[in-house]
Amino acid sequence: MWGHKLAANTREEFLAALLSLKFFGLDTVRGLVLVEKPRGPPFVPVGRVGWGKVCTSPPPLPAAAWRQGRGERPVTYRSALGRGVYWFEQLGIFRRGREWAVAAGCRGRPPFFGWEKVAGWAVAELLAEAPYWRFWPPLAAPVEGHLLIAGGSGAGKTTFLKKYLSQVPRWYVIDLTEEGEYAGLAETVEGSVDLAAMDPDDQALLYSLGIAAAVGAREPAVSAVQLGALRLVARRGAGLAEFLKELREAPDIPQLTREVLYTKLAAACVEHDGGCRPHPALGRDAEIPPPPAVIRIRPDNPLAAAIAAHGTILKILRRAKGPLVLAVDEYHKIAPRLPVEDPVEKAIREGRHRGVYIAIATQNPQDLKQSLLSIIGNYVYFHLAPPAADLAAQTLNVPTWAVTTLKPGQYLARTRHGPAAGAL
Repeated sequence: MWGHKLAANTREEFLAALLSLKFFGLDTVRGLVLVEKPRGPPFVPVGRVGWGKVCTSPPPLPAAAWRQGRGERPVTYRSALGRGVYWFEQLGIFRRGREWAVAAGCRGRPPFFGWEKVAGWAVAELLAEAPYWRFWPPLAAPVEGHLLIAGGSGAGKTTFLKKYLSQVPRWYVIDLTEEGEYAGLAETVEGSVDLAAMDPDDQALLYSLGIAAAVGAREPAVSAVQLGALRLVARRGAGLAEFLKELREAPDIPQLTREVLYTKLAAACVEHDGGCRPHPALGRDAEIPPPPAVIRIRPDNPLAAAIAAHGTILKILRRAKGPLVLAVDEYHKIAPRLPVEDPVEKAIREGRHRGVYIAIATQNPQDLKQSLLSIIGNYVYFHLAPPAADLAAQTLNVPTWAVTTLKPGQYLARTRHGPAAGAL
């Protein structure tokens, strides 16, 4: 007997593919379609199946039954497809597809007395209760285009991204993890950005992105007036220390705006006693090695880390020549919470034209703007809680509970090539 995964974009495709077969088994424990001979698309072969450990518990019996009622129509039991292996076989020649035999068994095709005669529509109803996403094939190769990886803490995002990068020849990863999870995968450098070398608009953008990421969504980050003030002062100064000095003395900026911005940006100083010694990540221009490489951003100072991360991404995008994957782990730590476009968003919109693709790992897919989610094209979801799980379920075309009940290491995916599922 051969085992296959079944690639189907919708439940309807899943049912149509199964009902096109004359005889098949359904292993609901491991998510396999069992057939006598190897088959082509949309069936993805996983090899010959041994029967030693197919069933972990007795499957529920009977699989289907006749109900004496109005018209004596055959119906299925609710949630009849429990843990086990179920077998389906079409009956008849002239009524093919209208009548089926259904049985349950663990060691192969059941004996003659184990079958029940069932109407075709009842078989379709029975199969409709199968969690069809469990039959999707695993994601075994890099996808075409951008990629979003989302899941709660400890769900498996970083492990997945490491395996994914091992299949990509040219890549950078912006490592924002606490422990430096990616150190050792390739040449590793400390991420930094020389603010004095940035043009005024880029300086203002990086400052605002850093403030927005560090302050968070619980309180206002950077208003339109403050953003305008950042741009104005950036045109006068160079670097963080000079910027703060100019900001304190700027006569054409409202006092409250100056005080608020000064207080927020002063957090990026290592020492602040009337002056400012910038955090090391903001005072030098580290050389970025050729890919593959790990850019380590230490999160000890959230404001400096966010500025350095966005600045490093901006530098890579300006220098990079595709094909190239730029991965950002822990994106939720630097996600902008204001209506400006960060370098990650810019790469999503424009990167494909230059052969630069973004792979984002985050604890919450809602960190990305809705307009960006729709154009990424490839999604891998680990365990999520509502309301993020609702968004993932809508993208995957599965019930929300299919996302909330995923175990650590298990994922569901939708790519440009079709659905996928697997465990790390």
